[in-house]
Amino acid sequence: MRDSRGSLTKFGPFAKRSSAMKRLAASGYGKLATQRLKDVIEETVVRYKEKEINSYIRRIAALEASEEHLRRELEEKDIQANKSIERIVGSNNVGLRTIMREVHDLQATSADQAAEIARLSKDCMHYKKRYEQATEESSQLHEDLLKATAKEAALEEKSRSLDSQLSQLKCDLADTKACLEESEKRRTAIDLRSQQLEQRLEDYMDREAKKHQEVVQMMDKKMSIATLRITQYRDQRQKLINELRRGKQRTEQLDKHLQEKTRAVEELKCQVDVKDCELQQLRSVAEHEKTHLDVHLQQLTQEARAAHAECEVKETELEETRKELNAVKALSQHQKQELECLRTDHEVREGEILCMRKALDHQKSQVELLQQERAETVETHRVAIEIKDGELQQLRKLLDHRKAEAEQEVLKHQQEVESLTHASDLKEKETNHLRKLLEQQKRDWETDARQKDHEIEIKQQELQRAKDGAEKKQKQLEVALEECEQKGCMIAELRASVSELKRRCEEHVASHRFEVERMTEDFHRELNAKLKEKDEEKELELRRKLEDAREEIRKSESEATELQRRKTAADLKRMQSMIVTLTNQNRGLVKQCKLLASKLEESTGNIEKLNDALQIEKCKQLVSLFPHSEDTSETILWISDPTFQKFVPT
Repeated sequence: MRDSRGSLTKFGPFAKRSSAMKRLAASGYGKLATQRLKDVIEETVVRYKEKEINSYIRRIAALEASEEHLRRELEEKDIQANKSIERIVGSNNVGLRTIMREVHDLQATSADQAAEIARLSKDCMHYKKRYEQATEESSQLHEDLLKATAKEAALEEKSRSLDSQLSQLKCDLADTKACLEESEKRRTAIDLRSQQLEQRLEDYMDREAKKHQEVVQMMDKKMSIATLRITQYRDQRQKLINELRRGKQRTEQLDKHLQEKTRAVEELKCQVDVKDCELQQLRSVAEHEKTHLDVHLQQLTQEARAAHAECEVKETELEETRKELNAVKALSQHQKQELECLRTDHEVREGEILCMRKALDHQKSQVELLQQERAETVETHRVAIEIKDGELQQLRKLLDHRKAEAEQEVLKHQQEVESLTHASDLKEKETNHLRKLLEQQKRDWETDARQKDHEIEIKQQELQRAKDGAEKKQKQLEVALEECEQKGCMIAELRASVSELKRRCEEHVASHRFEVERMTEDFHRELNAKLKEKDEEKELELRRKLEDAREEIRKSESEATELQRRKTAADLKRMQSMIVTLTNQNRGLVKQCKLLASKLEESTGNIEKLNDALQIEKCKQLVSLFPHSEDTSETILWISDPTFQKFVPT
């Protein structure tokens, strides 16, 4: 009050008329007029404040209706987004689902920002209209003040009759003071609310920064998880390839071992059958010799010659078997040479060479075992032949001993010669049959050797194909790693751009926070509070959707193929381009916000200037209305008080 008085008396349009004001203040009539003028002004202020309160209530109702309308629109948009997400989820490509969800979310945020900017522009137009209405109301108040002056002239004539009503007017003054106190309380409550809204706005900016940081961290985590999964997939793939190779080698070794065992068993069966036949024949011969000991010496000598011929045939068979063994050894040496060539060709592949060496060592051991078994069988045959030679010598001795007796019984045993000739024919047939069996065995050995050669060639071709496939997969993995590195660079650039945007937004908010008008700040803060709630709901939904997408990615990555990974890489590139476009759009929106803020600042400056001009004109009019009043200086000082100016309509 004191500062305002000093400012009004020393400066402004009232400095010239200070002496006239003092003269008017000396009269008692001027005091009554000033008191009545104060009462009238207070009544007008109270009425204007009631109108303002009603207008605020209406505006709040309109804002609530618009809020409900916005909520409905958001629910409809959420339903549409969920339908589109369900359509995408129905597709086979899992990487596109998450990417399309993120694209839809980014599009929704950009659309919300555009809607907010449109609303802000509408609010600016609304405030301009309000300013024009306020100017019109100020002109109306000027007319009302003129009318009030006319009424005061009539009241001055009736002042003597209205002295009894002073007490009532004093009571009305007390009521108006109470109303003023209530209005001051409301003003303090509004100030507190504005401070709370400022704090909420600061919290909102901090939350947005945290959200951006969390998004960047999530992208980093996703990239690290993808790299780890790629490495794990490589290791698992290499392990599976090694296990498959070992399994193939084991199966091949087991097949070879089984074939060799079956062949050995068949050979042993054939040998047992042959030996059984020979034993039966020898038994029959021994029985015939025992029963017919009186056979002639010549027949016995012929039989001995036949036995010698059989021995020679068997010796020839043994020589043939030896030749076959030599051929088998030569084949084994040839196989060894081929294996050595393969070793020299495949020294570069360490794992495969080790496995092949083990297989070759195993085959060598099996070949050596087979050679040992065949040598043992040959030795057994030799022992059996030696035993037979001993038996033949014993028989010769018996024949020599019984020559004398045989000469006497030659005649008796002539009939038995025919039976012996028949037996010799049977033996010749058996020898022919054995020769045929040996030829078949030779043919079987040759076919088996050819099959082995063919299998070795097929295995070499399979190994070459596996090597080519491994090289191709290694190249594809290198390409995927390069793409991951490029994506990391793009993410770093996006982080830098996000940090720059944050810094610019903070500078813009700090520079223009305290310069905007009080009513515009309240409205913007209410809008920001509502937007915060909506953004929090969207963030919760986004987090839930991101968690669902992560689970789907985890499930799909186990079943993903190389084609899907290429598709995901292309989709990620598209997402990067979309993010770049969205960042450019956000920059344009920030520029538009800056332009709107500058326009608001200009409008607020103009409003303040017009308010000052209106106050000066009001004071001039009051001085012109009461030229002869003594208390006009007090009225002017009371009007110039800032507590009163808060309630004066603009």
